[in-house]
Amino acid sequence: RFTIGLLTLHNFQYELAIEMFEKAEAAEMSESGRSYPMAMWGAAMATSQILWQSSDCEKGKKYLQRIPIGVDWITEKENAYIQTGFALYPRGIKCAEDEQFARERRFMNVMENVTKLYPEETEAALFHAVSSAAVAAQTPCIGKNCPKTKKENQKKKAINELRTLEKKLPTH
Repeated sequence: RFTIGLLTLHNFQYELAIEMFEKAEAAEMSESGRSYPMAMWGAAMATSQILWQSSDCEKGKKYLQRIPIGVDWITEKENAYIQTGFALYPRGIKCAEDEQFARERRFMNVMENVTKLYPEETEAALFHAVSSAAVAAQTPCIGKNCPKTKKENQKKKAINELRTLEKKLPTH
């Protein structure tokens, strides 16, 4: 169910992704008696439609709150992914006081760190490339601080990342 959730998330089927992640969480609770933190991370990710600059911050935070803190059965890699969720929806910032662009930029930066820690992680590379494209598309250019060429270079870099991933994994 988790894998189907991830696939539907990558195919922009957000509601179905949430449903699959919730079912994965329920199955884990039923079978092992403990939660499935990555399923809750996935559900939180599905509340953000990054290419459309849209998110349901309150719902995303609710999913992240269901992730247990301080347990020894979450791997370092899983924790790195989970932290990207908290970059998108930080505990210390109220949704009403947060802006979508700021969320996306934080997510992009933290996901870039995940790609550096785990360069073999295709999912991290994909999330980073998509978030980079979204951020580049809406980065405001103000006077001399952001020349048009810088914004265009950001877009080109994101597109190149996506093309590289497509060549590497054409059916992903």
